[in-house]
Amino acid sequence: MKIRSPLALKALLFVCLSAYFLAPHSNTTVILPFNGVGVTQAQDAAPVVGTSPEAPATGTPSFGEAISKMMPVILVSFFIFYFMVIKPQNQKATAQKTLLSTLTKGDTVVTTSGLIAKVSHIDPGYITLEIAPQVRLRFEAEHIKQKFEEKKVELTK
Repeated sequence: MKIRSPLALKALLFVCLSAYFLAPHSNTTVILPFNGVGVTQAQDAAPVVGTSPEAPATGTPSFGEAISKMMPVILVSFFIFYFMVIKPQNQKATAQKTLLSTLTKGDTVVTTSGLIAKVSHIDPGYITLEIAPQVRLRFEAEHIKQKFEEKKVELTK
């Protein structure tokens, strides 16, 4: 499976980490013998080396105890989600607003569809672009991707 979108990759990482940290932990012990096959042993079976059979049985924790144990995981998950999804999205929105506020008539821009044209008129929420003499198209302002800067390429032999 190939994930091309960085946002999708971040979301997948977030879900995997959340599932790992929020998964309930059981009272089973995994014993790995030398041949690599894992055998699970329940708490009420024969004791594992290093544990005492007289260990007190723990009951289910109260709601407050459960929440206090889960709170750090919830907070860490929120901060990971904030820094991986929300903050970059806000930065893009701010950059788009800055771009639209600095546009002037005569600027050459690139639309989200890849069209390169000159700005001929600016209305609130709409921008009219001239793609050829006397050929104008009206776009919503959100579809202006960036200002066009012509890059000069040198060919070498």
